[in-house]
Amino acid sequence: MSVSAEIAALDRALARAGADVTIIRTGLPSVPCRARVNGLTAESIRPGSSSSQGNYRAILSPTPFPAGFLPLRTTDKILWNGQQRVITFAWPLPIGTAPVRIEVDFTG
Repeated sequence: MSVSAEIAALDRALARAGADVTIIRTGLPSVPCRARVNGLTAESIRPGSSSSQGNYRAILSPTPFPAGFLPLRTTDKILWNGQQRVITFAWPLPIGTAPVRIEVDFTG
């Protein structure tokens, strides 16, 4: 599947079953987007992330992000369910050099 087809499929899935979130970076406009958010078990928390209760993983599409905003950083915040939360880990999943999916761990 091509990069554009992968991103389009993810966008459709998030439109159907995603939640509204906003990515916040100091000094730049916030980016509203859709995400699939799941709670994390102790086994699925990445090394270096907090092991406290209230850990989540969000799957995002690169589509809503303006040029220069990606990659996401651990200094960025995510607004989900009315609460601003701390991003503890963020990584793109690429095909070649183009990100087709972004995964973000956050706590709060």
